[in-house]
Amino acid sequence: MGASFVFGAGCMLLPGIAYLTINNEWAIEVPFLNIIYRPWRLFFVVCALPGLISAIALLKFPESPKFMVNQGDTDRAIEAVQWIHSINSFKKEPALQIKSIVTNANTKSAGSTKGFKAIVKLIWD
Repeated sequence: MGASFVFGAGCMLLPGIAYLTINNEWAIEVPFLNIIYRPWRLFFVVCALPGLISAIALLKFPESPKFMVNQGDTDRAIEAVQWIHSINSFKKEPALQIKSIVTNANTKSAGSTKGFKAIVKLIWD
């Protein structure tokens, strides 16, 4: 639901941002790049900023704890769960005291599955 709201808000804001940036008559010469910086270039930069900020933010986030457990790295999975808990609780609650993670022996991973049909069956089930 949140992603739909953000996408919808972005679609509604984009024409306004375009009007404010592209609807101008200025030009700045950038001699070392040999270009003339015009409003459409500024609009391109403004539209690229959310993606750039998101890419930089993703560098801070850990891998999914489930992925780490499937890879056999339970220590990092515990650290990730504790980090997620501290962010979600705004660091007001004490840290989670997790000693180990119990895995389900019946769980199949996509890495051990061969073929497209088997992966689709794994997802469907």
